[in-house]
Amino acid sequence: MQWDASEHAGFSTASPWLPLASDFAHENVVNLDADTKSILSLYRALIALRRKLPQLVTGTYEPVAAQGDLLLYRRKSEGQAVTIALNLGAEPMSVTSNSIGFGSKILLSTFLDPAE
Repeated sequence: MQWDASEHAGFSTASPWLPLASDFAHENVVNLDADTKSILSLYRALIALRRKLPQLVTGTYEPVAAQGDLLLYRRKSEGQAVTIALNLGAEPMSVTSNSIGFGSKILLSTFLDPAE
């Protein structure tokens, strides 16, 4: 990942020995940091959620369902559980907390929309 849109993408004042990506002026840490819906923002939100919920660190794994490109599982720790829904395919899919039978709110999605 390039750091910024400067001449050598923020790596150095000298020419880098590897070629820069052609999109470095747009796809770089400075621009991703400013975009609240970027992959960098998603990673930060995932890390923050992991730090907040011990179930995601030390919880036991309990499979719930696997169908097509959908994988559902739970992590349990200290009397609390978190259900994780993963779409492993290229096509979007929708899963609501009610449709998977746990009736809880969605804590984080790849759309980075506010928690309901």
